[in-house]
Amino acid sequence: MKDKLNGHLFSVSIIAEDRINNIVNNLIELDSSITEKLKFENQLLWVQKMNNSKNTAEEIIYGD
Repeated sequence: MKDKLNGHLFSVSIIAEDRINNIVNNLIELDSSITEKLKFENQLLWVQKMNNSKNTAEEIIYGD
C-alpha cells in the first residue's frame, strides 16, 4: 500500500473531473437557451447558466 494511495486518489480525481465535464456538456446540450448568441447578448446570464450547469454536475458526482 505504500505510495499507492496518492496515485489512486489522483486517478479518482481525474475520473471525477472527466465525468463532470461530460455531464456539463450534456446539460448544455439539453438547455437550448445556452448559446453563443446568448453569450454575446447577455454575458452575465450566460455565465450564470454555465455555473448552474457545473454546480449541478458537481452535485451529481460529489453527492453534495
